[in-house]
Amino acid sequence: MGWFFRRSYTHTYKAKDRELMDIRLKAQYFTDPCKYEPNIFRRRYRMQPCVFDRMMCDLANYDSYFVQTRDACGSLNLSTKQKLTCAMRMLAYGITTDFCDDYLDIAKTTAFEIFEHFKKAIWNVYHETYLY
Repeated sequence: MGWFFRRSYTHTYKAKDRELMDIRLKAQYFTDPCKYEPNIFRRRYRMQPCVFDRMMCDLANYDSYFVQTRDACGSLNLSTKQKLTCAMRMLAYGITTDFCDDYLDIAKTTAFEIFEHFKKAIWNVYHETYLY
């Protein structure tokens, strides 16, 4: 039994400033006035801002995973916009999960988890209307 407790793991933790990244993302695309014009939003997200907003509301209503919550320490988790931006960038540009870490400060495993939830939610919310 003692061998189980002596095993050490070499997992490193990198602190993420999710609130700062959320403020930066909102300042770039989601506030009025924002840093980029609406045509830049369309080019980067491959959709109009109103479509993104509708999708954000629909997915947050379907899956509570997309709703921003607080962790056990009281810090805010990723916002709905951060999660959808991660998933949409992966789809629009075909980027890997590592790029989400560079741009949005989202860990690779978290980006993969976001994409899995996004995939299931999109199918379940929109398959009858748009995906037949």
